[in-house]
Amino acid sequence: MTSVDPPPSSDSSHRRHGPFTRWLFALHLAPSSRRRLNRSTLAPSAALWFTFLLCALIDRAFTGKTPPLFQDLSAHVRVLVSIPSLLLSESIHHERSAYVLDRLSDGKIVQRSHHEEVARILATAERRRHSRIVEYALWALGFSFGLLALKGRLGTAESLQGVETAAFPGVAHVWYVLLVVPVYVFLFARAIWRWIVWSASLFQVSRVELRFAPTHPDRAGGLGFLSEPVAAAAVVSFAISAGMSARWRTEAKILHFSVRNFAPSFGVLFAAAVILSIGPLLFFSVPAFRARLRAEREHSRLVLHYVQEVHAAWFERQPQPESAIGVFDSSSMADIDSTYQNLLRMRLVPVEPKMLLAVALGVSLPFVISMASEIPMTELLRTVGHALAKTLF
Repeated sequence: MTSVDPPPSSDSSHRRHGPFTRWLFALHLAPSSRRRLNRSTLAPSAALWFTFLLCALIDRAFTGKTPPLFQDLSAHVRVLVSIPSLLLSESIHHERSAYVLDRLSDGKIVQRSHHEEVARILATAERRRHSRIVEYALWALGFSFGLLALKGRLGTAESLQGVETAAFPGVAHVWYVLLVVPVYVFLFARAIWRWIVWSASLFQVSRVELRFAPTHPDRAGGLGFLSEPVAAAAVVSFAISAGMSARWRTEAKILHFSVRNFAPSFGVLFAAAVILSIGPLLFFSVPAFRARLRAEREHSRLVLHYVQEVHAAWFERQPQPESAIGVFDSSSMADIDSTYQNLLRMRLVPVEPKMLLAVALGVSLPFVISMASEIPMTELLRTVGHALAKTLF
């Protein structure tokens, strides 16, 4: 006997999942929608880092030197910052995308004639997002990167050249490139894959007939909720930016120049993060433009007729029947003005400004911290103090 799956929700989002999520469930480390920053994100990274530390101590016991890789800041940042952030982003995306799917399935946004089509789109996206074949392929990709790093074909900073030319690179290095690198690449690739699936599903939804509400206070035609998953993209941007900024900091220290030299690369990263984060929402710009234009024409005609009736009632003392808008008083006029202003300010891309700010902060914060680390604390405090003094006085 077959049954129809219920609309996705934060509690039923794991009904289909790949091997990695099943392993997390088996270890009681599965992401929780109620407590995101819990052991599901902290325990794996802690286990990876302490094992990395143990391997480094073994290498030091045999060689008398700390492994160069253990001295690389980016290696620690990937384990302690990037991997937990990628796990956290999965939990956020799970919960917020489920909320969006619920809204799309409740019959208030999509025209009734397209309900079945949207249901098929969402079901297909759910299957693709939890595809076992894709997940195994992503694991293979991660291990391929690890093997390439082990053979020294990915390129490293000058501090790691001794590792590449050594007969045996060390236990810490082998363990890191064969476990941490695959896990990091897998989580990053899976985040990208799920965002591609999410983007494809939004593109398909944008092509069906939607019921826009151009005067909605969210100033996104009532579709502002579609930008909820952008929060997950902001966390992914932070994870990638943290790893890259730490790498730039290490290379700058080795080559004796400033992290500011990597500003062009950071600019490319920043632009890519913003574009990819809001890219899926651009699909709604054309239907949003059409809905706003149609609403402007309808409201212009309605408001013109109402204003003419107000003028006749107020100044010509002509009795007027009650309008569909309301009685002819100043309160109704103010309500009309507020509603019409919401209509005129409707954004063609249904993205909340706070989500854009989250992406910008997520990708910028690690790079700003890397630059600030080059400035002595006394000089930094002096600069901030002078800026505050000029602002206040």
